[in-house]
Amino acid sequence: MRIHFYILIVLCFSCNNVKQNKTSNYTKDKVVESIKVKQLNKEFVDSLYLITECDTINLELLEISRKRKDLLTFQNQTYVYCSPSTESKVIDSLPPNLAVESWKPIVRSYKPKDIERDGKTATINKAKENWYEIVNNGQKGYLFEKGLAIKKLKNNILFGEKPNKYKYQILSFNDKDNSIVMDSMELNRNHGYNIEWLNYNGLTFCKGVVRYHDFRQSCPGTSTTTFISVDNEGNLKTITFSYSGETSNSTIYFPLKFESGKTLLVADGNVNGIFNYYSGELNTFDYTKEFNIPPINELIVEIKREYSGTLEIPEEATEIARDTIYYRWNGIELNKIKTTGYNGYK
Repeated sequence: MRIHFYILIVLCFSCNNVKQNKTSNYTKDKVVESIKVKQLNKEFVDSLYLITECDTINLELLEISRKRKDLLTFQNQTYVYCSPSTESKVIDSLPPNLAVESWKPIVRSYKPKDIERDGKTATINKAKENWYEIVNNGQKGYLFEKGLAIKKLKNNILFGEKPNKYKYQILSFNDKDNSIVMDSMELNRNHGYNIEWLNYNGLTFCKGVVRYHDFRQSCPGTSTTTFISVDNEGNLKTITFSYSGETSNSTIYFPLKFESGKTLLVADGNVNGIFNYYSGELNTFDYTKEFNIPPINELIVEIKREYSGTLEIPEEATEIARDTIYYRWNGIELNKIKTTGYNGYK
């Protein structure tokens, strides 16, 4: 009886191990199909590698997930590489504004590399790079994230990084042929940004407006908000911008038209910040039909303020001057209507 009992234990243990190995191998193969054990010097190395047609990369330098990612090409030519490295072979190129699907996002790290420079040894610490494995025309390849759109603002308006420059860029595409770029515009790149298509745009003579807010995260914490019009042909044009500096700032009151049909002049066109939680009032500019003031859907109001102290320490900042400037938008440019204000404001 005791012998039969031991045999039963051994059989159960063996079956359990086989089951675990099958599950482990299945999970490994299911998650990363192209990773194999590589044989070096006739000995198996206890490491895994990503094997491509032109490269072998140690898995210790890679983070691979299976989360689906919808991509949009951004540059005039988005290159497809043989492996997740810009130093590998280019095997294809894709036109701009093309939807691509990836099931394998890859984060690649680089080990420090020593190079000779001016007769001295310098160490290069390269940052991480984000890549995506795709299959195009039946061929597997890899896209570098910096060649892809960061955000789709509207059907034919994309936002992304400008190639080879520390800038952002907006691209406008033809409605009939999505691969034809109608216009482009550079945007300053700062520590952080917010960009959106104004769904409640109330300004006339344009198909739509893009609001771009960029800011510094260190002292002085300056920021700007830029409004960009898109006309019916897809041309881009800066309408105006506001700013916040160390001792002065400005606010743009931009017309937003709501579903009820009512239009309000909202501070910096920010519908999410329309309510001032400190004062309990709306961050809006009261519109009155005065002489020589254009209709509200053609009006932009700018208020400039100067302070005696730094805005980084609000309790020490005292407003000493304010100007209110009224503009009329005709679809091409802003025309100044009038300015009111005075110094010594308290």
